[in-house]
Amino acid sequence: MCSSDLIRGEGPDFCAGEDLTGLRVRTADEARAYLDVPLDLMRALETLPKPVIVAVHGHALGFGAEVLLVADGVFAGPDAVIGCAEIDHGLVPPVLLTRGLGTIRRRRAVALALLGERLTADEAVRAGLAHAVVPDPRAAAMAAAGEWARWSSHGMTALKRWLAHGIDADLDQAREFMPEIMVRP
Repeated sequence: MCSSDLIRGEGPDFCAGEDLTGLRVRTADEARAYLDVPLDLMRALETLPKPVIVAVHGHALGFGAEVLLVADGVFAGPDAVIGCAEIDHGLVPPVLLTRGLGTIRRRRAVALALLGERLTADEAVRAGLAHAVVPDPRAAAMAAAGEWARWSSHGMTALKRWLAHGIDADLDQAREFMPEIMVRP
């Protein structure tokens, strides 16, 4: 049996974020020192050899929202408000930018693959699996194909090459782990 750790907040919010109004970082070394503790905590949570599960209530902002990105499971109450407000202070959320996109995609993949989730057309758009819900999908697809055909072939080739970056490694991984799953005793 595998044990897990549960992270939850006390009080009205999971984590309302840090008060950054007085933050004054004058050098790159000061910035690195400031980031060391939260980023090391993020690494520790993500690499912990047992599942990390988060229960979110109230606000999960800034650092609190980023904790959700490194957790293995996140369960939010109906009152949860999740967001990254660093931009309000001229900053960016570092974990969201470095780990967030992969985590968000991975969560959707888990829901589809492990939970058997089925999506409506609107949900597929919100999940990034479809571009739009339209009355005539064939006509919309043909219109997009016509639009894309007018683009520079050089630009399209470069874009497709960039978007496919890493595909070989991903497919090699699939070739490695899928046979074990497919072969049933």
